[in-house]
Amino acid sequence: MSRSETLERWKQIMDGYQAGAETVTEYCKRLNVCTRMFYHYRLAIYGPTKRSSSKESRLLPVVAEPPEQTTVSVNRIQLSYTNITDQELSRILRLCRDL
Repeated sequence: MSRSETLERWKQIMDGYQAGAETVTEYCKRLNVCTRMFYHYRLAIYGPTKRSSSKESRLLPVVAEPPEQTTVSVNRIQLSYTNITDQELSRILRLCRDL
């Protein structure tokens, strides 16, 4: 079966589903098709769907501030630092690893 035939078959299955009449699980069981494939092809054919009961979520901008002081423990050595570059921290961790 070609991809277009497969998509057409699943489109017919999607179009036959009545949301209020039965659950997707019941519908798939009645048609003897895999529920996971139902959702896979629904996404492939119709794209992401919005749930009617969910409210639209909005993302707020967030700015992450580095902590005042960071403390880590490496090989039983306690390190506390502020304003350190990634390169400096990497060098320190390598030195601790070799102790």
